[in-house]
Amino acid sequence: MDELKTAISETKNTAPGHDQLCYKMFKHLSHDCLETVLFLFNNIWSTGVVPQSWLHSIFIPIYRPGKPSNLPSSYRPIFLTSNTCKIMEKMVVNRLKWYLEFYSLLNYVQSGFCHRRKTTDHIMHLHDIVTKSLANKHHVLAVFIDIEKAYDKVSKDALLLKLLKTGINGNMFSFIRSFLSNQSFQVRVGSSLSQTKYPANGIPQGSILCPVLFSILINDLPGGIRTRTALYADMQLHYICCMQTSRFGRVDRVSDN
Repeated sequence: MDELKTAISETKNTAPGHDQLCYKMFKHLSHDCLETVLFLFNNIWSTGVVPQSWLHSIFIPIYRPGKPSNLPSSYRPIFLTSNTCKIMEKMVVNRLKWYLEFYSLLNYVQSGFCHRRKTTDHIMHLHDIVTKSLANKHHVLAVFIDIEKAYDKVSKDALLLKLLKTGINGNMFSFIRSFLSNQSFQVRVGSSLSQTKYPANGIPQGSILCPVLFSILINDLPGGIRTRTALYADMQLHYICCMQTSRFGRVDRVSDN
């Protein structure tokens, strides 16, 4: 019950999904009603079967000003999902994050969606490297990589395999596997809805659980890269320090760190 109340208290007022249940309704539930919600969540957790209605999203395209209106890429996607599901996702995410951090399973260069880590950590680290290199008359080569449509290209089978390799199994694994299965969505323009579509790959946009899952998916990415690496969600930064010994600017040595 404490986990449920904490998850509800952390919610902010957002648009509801197709079930029309908003967070504010949960904040005004009596203790007996919360007991019923908790009973539902525990039943889902023990059986590992997520209701199909929770796996359905409403996709609303928001036009990007200045872009051609006839191109799909000119619209920013907003996905409306069940707030009831999001509350349970919050509870699952809190447990999952605790497990990952307690056993130090996430790569130390990963700051995306990690407790007490921010983008400023990588900014300050890069600033420190640049400052020291300038003082020693060295160069710093930085490469920024942004994965386009990262969530849409995720292989569900590969993600589930990564979860098992990380040691995530039991009820946690069953819940995540069911959550990723049978995802569906409809596009809404005005009051009109499109036909229901079932994506073969990708993880649902707007999900509270998926950012952490994506961090697990790319967690071993820096292992095969011989440069200093910084990760934040689908953004990667690779940089190497170069020592210049020639007046013509030729680089004689590149650090392997």
